[in-house]
Amino acid sequence: MMNLTTEEVCLICAYGISDRSALAAAIRNSLTDLDEPEMRELAISAASKLESMTDAGFEALDRIPDFDFESEGEDGTEG
Repeated sequence: MMNLTTEEVCLICAYGISDRSALAAAIRNSLTDLDEPEMRELAISAASKLESMTDAGFEALDRIPDFDFESEGEDGTEG
């Protein structure tokens, strides 16, 4: 199974869709609304990975991003 990046997990979580196929379709359908090349690339990558995995693999995903807030200072900078 392909590993999802933190950004891809965040994108997946933003949709709030628990069905892998429906989620991949929703992400692909949103491509026409994405103006930023980086966001389009992220969405295409996430949708491709979702389409490549099995339903069982999707269910096994840890869909809670692993944010490391303890290494950041109060102003959001590393420190």
